[in-house]
Formats: sequence, structure tokens, C-alpha cells
Amino acid sequence: MKYIFLFFVLNLICFGALAVLSDRLPIFTPEQLELLQSNYGINSIEAFSTFFNEMKSQGLILEMVNRQNIEIVGGLAFLNLFTLLTTIHLLIDKLFFKTISEAPNIGNAVRRSLLISLIVATFLVLRLYNMLEWYLVLFVAILFLFVEFVLYKVQLSKKNNIETNEIQGITNNESVI
Repeated sequence: MKYIFLFFVLNLICFGALAVLSDRLPIFTPEQLELLQSNYGINSIEAFSTFFNEMKSQGLILEMVNRQNIEIVGGLAFLNLFTLLTTIHLLIDKLFFKTISEAPNIGNAVRRSLLISLIVATFLVLRLYNMLEWYLVLFVAILFLFVEFVLYKVQLSKKNNIETNEIQGITNNESVI
């Protein structure tokens, strides 16, 4: 339960920091806004919205924004998603798959949350560069399933080896007595 509470508190901290920083850090610097006004004649919100959508569709939006602020907000959003998914995974594991005395498996929760968070971050970056295609989505989904399957099989074989060694150790001790 302590890990669930820990990741929940971390999620709240990341969410609060994300809310504050996304409000305080400007996407465009004043110099960039002046450049947009002078070079492209953008004086209204409608013109800015049209320009922004056009740049996004061409995959050039990251060239126009303040990258440092976007990276800070993106990193916090990644941490927020990671801690949220870890909290949910630990809670579901504890409620439905473990007994009261057993602790949830934090390694599986962290690994799966990290993989899903990386997939979401990859999709968002590909979407910003206008490179998100169906075959990339399919490739990433298959890659995620493959990595999870391999890690599951490795854990299962380690567990079986430990159980086999314990059984053999018990039978060897019984035969000696």
C-alpha cells in the first residue's frame, strides 16, 4: 500500500507542477510573436489559429515554438502520465491479483507504465512532426507486445527455476534424514 500512496503523491506533485508551469511558461517568446506579426501579418486570433494549424499540418510547429519550455512541460507531462499509470497498475494489482498480505509487483508496474508512457510520448512527437502513420502505430504496438511477452517469459522461467530448486532442495534434505 505504501508504493500506491507514494506514486499517488508523486502524481499529485507532477500534476500540480504541470498545471503551474504550463500556465507560466509561454509557448512563444515575445520575439517570436513579433516575428510572426511582422513577417506573416498575423494580427488576430483567427489568423494565428489558421497559421498554427497550417504549421502543425506541415510538421514545422516545433520550429516556431520555444523548445525549452515545450521540453519542460513535455517532461512533466511524461512524469505525470508515468506516475498515474504506475498508481493505477499497483492499485489494480493489489485489489484484484494479490492477497491482503502480499505487496503489489512494483517492477511490473514500473516497467509497463514506462513502456506505455514512452509509446504515448513517441506518438505525440511523431504527431507534432506530422509523421504519424498507421504502420508506425502498428509497429510500436507489436514491439510493445513483444517486449512484454519476452519479459513475461523470462520472469516465468526464473520463477519455475526457483520453485524447481526449492523442491529439489527439500527432497535432497528429506532423503538425507
